[in-house]
Amino acid sequence: MAQALERACFDYVIIEDKLMVPESYGGSSERALRQGMVVPKHDPVPLAVAMGLATSHLGIVATLSTMAYPPFMTARLASTTDSMLGGRFGWDIVTSAEQPGSPEFRHGEATSEGRPLRDGRRVRRRRPAAVRLMGCGRRRTRP
Repeated sequence: MAQALERACFDYVIIEDKLMVPESYGGSSERALRQGMVVPKHDPVPLAVAMGLATSHLGIVATLSTMAYPPFMTARLASTTDSMLGGRFGWDIVTSAEQPGSPEFRHGEATSEGRPLRDGRRVRRRRPAAVRLMGCGRRRTRP
């Protein structure tokens, strides 16, 4: 697919991600799991690497949620992937619409009063840290 997009002169492709199994059918994830609708989802970073290595000009943008990827991990993954792809990797920054406070993604963060952070506050706190770690906003010069 990536090679076909490159031949068609696309500039980039975005690999979207969803962290949770949808519960849109009757308020349960049972049907989505039973019928394999949008699950299982692969992690977008290894897919980005595979697509990037199969092409030479196509930009590869992966969705990485600040809910699931702590700042250092995000910066490290993005930096490594960008290096592997010769500067063609991009990060689609999202905070996710999944159920707030999902226990799968709690990283032990709390307010100064010791109360757990609500999901929205936690992800808003993480996004700037990840962006700073990656040095976003500084222009890179390509050889």
